Amino acid sequence: MESLGYNFEYVYHDSGDREELEFVVEAFSIFQIEFSSHSKLVIKSQKDLTVLLTQYNWVHPPIVLELTPEQDLFLPSFLKDISGLTSYLKTSKAYAWAKYLKDNLKLQSEAKRTIYLIYSDEIFDWKSLAEATEGIIGYWFRQLSENLDIEVVNLKNNSNSHEAKKILALANEVVVIKISPTVSNFLKRLRLFNPACCLCIYGFESSSVYFANTYRYELDQFLREEDIWVMSCKSDDELAKLSWENINSMTIPLKYPDLHRSKSKNIPRDLLYIGRYSEQKNLQDLIFAAYLISDKMRAEGRKLKLFGHEDFLGVPNLGIISKGYLRNLKQLVNDLELKDIVEFGDFLSHEEIDSKLKNGIFISPSVHSDENFGLVAFRALNLGTPALLSDWGGHSDFQNYFEGVRYFNV
Repeated sequence: MESLGYNFEYVYHDSGDREELEFVVEAFSIFQIEFSSHSKLVIKSQKDLTVLLTQYNWVHPPIVLELTPEQDLFLPSFLKDISGLTSYLKTSKAYAWAKYLKDNLKLQSEAKRTIYLIYSDEIFDWKSLAEATEGIIGYWFRQLSENLDIEVVNLKNNSNSHEAKKILALANEVVVIKISPTVSNFLKRLRLFNPACCLCIYGFESSSVYFANTYRYELDQFLREEDIWVMSCKSDDELAKLSWENINSMTIPLKYPDLHRSKSKNIPRDLLYIGRYSEQKNLQDLIFAAYLISDKMRAEGRKLKLFGHEDFLGVPNLGIISKGYLRNLKQLVNDLELKDIVEFGDFLSHEEIDSKLKNGIFISPSVHSDENFGLVAFRALNLGTPALLSDWGGHSDFQNYFEGVRYFNV
């Protein structure tokens, strides 16, 4: 790192580690865009980095010079370990590193607060719960600082028994990512062995079932009014206050927009639904809507494409059992003579989802009672893809931090 007058110029020596190079580039984009820095980055490399650099927004694009022996841009060890992380968690650590740059690369303080994040992967029956957990961990990565550290503990992993005992004895602050049987039993022991420990509990899907999980696991008697509940959308926060009059709650989105990423500039053509094939998602209304504009869609060469897997859950909160929902949707398409403009596809990986979303308009008419964020809708808007959403639950909040979202009543 070298200081060149008022603006800092940082020199990064490409060691050949592609993952580290991509991490540094993304962190510096965040540093410039989200922290309003005019600092400049010089990358010493023999590679052509044009494609990589165009993926992000810049105040001053990095200058790439031919590789010569220079010292590396300093990466603190606690942020440098990015192996095995998902792309979202890498971005969250890049955000933490950009904040580290903003604070002038202060050394780690020995008197750090440690916040423990606990969860149990028994909750991952729905893929969205795994992604929600990743989003919450990512949020706390973004809070890392010289005075704050986090430790993430999966209570279902037997190798974490030492960390669990340390929390029971020493923790001052614990964040509960998701209430589950294993987590509930642990919290009961925590309140007995370490009653002074402060709890912050993510109420993801709790308020929409009136906190039934806290009663089901007999956890309610171990909670205190000063415990903090975090909801992922304003609607859930309002529901929480209907359940517990004196609840200490706040709203924090599961994920935040990536302002530093270049947005898709493709012209959207097809209507895209990506998610579960479930009565909760109200897909029959989506097909009827396509029927109403079918002549216009044919004239413009557009299609409605649906991707996902059938979960056979029905609407459990209302006691509705699924009886072949996907089969019924396909029959509806056949009866309405829409087979030429409505297509059904299978489950997509995250990479495939991003690729599809860049060429369409995302649409979700969901009436799911636990639609308390909308992870695919967020992914679409974050890529710059327009979205048509039911004005419901977490969907309603997206207008606060995204352009390109439109609502309809359901």
